Amino acid sequence: MKAPQGALFLCRIPEEPEFMPQGGLVILDGIQDPGNLGTILRTADALEVPVALTDGCADLYNWKTVRASMGALFRSQPPRLPWQDLTARIKAAGIPLAVTALSNRAEDIRTADLSKCAVVIGSEGQGVRRELLDLCDR
Repeated sequence: MKAPQGALFLCRIPEEPEFMPQGGLVILDGIQDPGNLGTILRTADALEVPVALTDGCADLYNWKTVRASMGALFRSQPPRLPWQDLTARIKAAGIPLAVTALSNRAEDIRTADLSKCAVVIGSEGQGVRRELLDLCDR
């Protein structure tokens, strides 16, 4: 960094946690910017919202992700799985899959009860991948 904060530490990258499907889960699909990923993880941690990542998301341990997460990454490490595995396990658990997208079927997120769903948020440039849109229940 051009202007480092003066803190330096080393740590082991923890083993990836086992994925446990549950209602209220947020699935990040292809989030590309490490700073955005860290910010989302920080917010989800503050709200005690579980997070999972699809393949194609930014590196969890990129320095920008770590910095933007403000330590959240070390409290709640999200599992990373191929989207096919994530959706198969979510469907097998009977959890509805909701995606954030503009469509004729869209509900207003301000009034939708998503506490029992797994909600997919897509990448900054592409949105939610077509395959996930085709699988969604809401």
